[in-house]
Amino acid sequence: MTRPENPENTENPENTDFAELQLDRARGALWGLALGDALGMPTQSMSRQAIRETYGKISGFVAGAANQPIAPGMPAGSVTDDTDQALILGRLLIAGEGHVAPLDFATALMEWEEKMIAAGSNDLLGPSTKRALEALRAGASPHETGKAGTTNGAAMRVAPVGIANSLAEPASFLAAVAESCSVTHNTNLGISGAAAIAATISAAIDSPAPAAPAKFAAPATPAVSAKPAVSAKLAVPAKPAAPATPAQISRALDAGLACAYEAEKLGTWCEGASIPARFAHARTQVKGMSETEFGDYLAHVVGTSVASQESVVCALLIVEHFGTQIIRGLTFAAELGGDTDTIGAMAGAIFGALCGFSALPPNMVETMSSVQNLDIDAVATGLLALRKPRAA
Repeated sequence: MTRPENPENTENPENTDFAELQLDRARGALWGLALGDALGMPTQSMSRQAIRETYGKISGFVAGAANQPIAPGMPAGSVTDDTDQALILGRLLIAGEGHVAPLDFATALMEWEEKMIAAGSNDLLGPSTKRALEALRAGASPHETGKAGTTNGAAMRVAPVGIANSLAEPASFLAAVAESCSVTHNTNLGISGAAAIAATISAAIDSPAPAAPAKFAAPATPAVSAKPAVSAKLAVPAKPAAPATPAQISRALDAGLACAYEAEKLGTWCEGASIPARFAHARTQVKGMSETEFGDYLAHVVGTSVASQESVVCALLIVEHFGTQIIRGLTFAAELGGDTDTIGAMAGAIFGALCGFSALPPNMVETMSSVQNLDIDAVATGLLALRKPRAA
């Protein structure tokens, strides 16, 4: 039987199956984000050489070493600001029924940083977010504070927007992405990077989907060189989702690319290379590369810094290169050097949306749950309830 494209009758077994599949993917997106974040935590802001000398080969969670510049001594399996801010955004979206007021978001971020400082943490706000909130404290309007934000802070936390919004309504989708960026990253680069991540996640959640997962028109490739988390062992769905096919992965990334091109038209213009153009070009260059060659290309050509043009592109390329090999892809990201936790968080969110929570290693989810309380399941469920059914 052919699956109906608009699963509104939940009594239909196929519609029920699809609803379960979407929930598995929504949970996968947030748990995958946390997983990539936690794997990258001990290596963040370190060089590739320093990572090799300090940790050797990354094959799982490790604690922050004494020479870790941001998280020395942080327990293995700990998440960072990437996961914390994504959950803050998710809770606000649920409370606001799909919308987040700029001032409310700014207030929540400031309260979060105050708690981190009080706890003695060095894992604080990124450069664009910090600058925006300092301006807000000085009396600037929350509608003005994000006009210089070009780094990856909006993209790292945008997964909840991709869960709560379908690409069936492109204008509404872009508006939701832009709204989540406005207070800290209200620029063409900040919004475009966030749109690339959110749209890829959204397309993955709605897959299997029509051949054209979104109505954005992508240009041709440029000719340029709260409660404790539920135990993973108890939470695995009765019908685990099958990992995404290569075609589904490609369609999801194409949707992210197309949405990112449209998003470049939004926000305050800031100089910098086009994020979708860099991804479109780089994905043609890395085909057939060995893992070593691919790592060198990302580190030396694409870049792994907090700049959206580097880290967002890097995360998308990792997903395309590793496909459904989630842990291999995320441990690879942790060894790249630079903004490893954020690259891992963005890639992990997409991996999780493509493959589902049921594809994540239960022991790793258990470890993260034992280190900190993460209300991921409640947030994922609440966000998915905001999502409208797919268009027929």
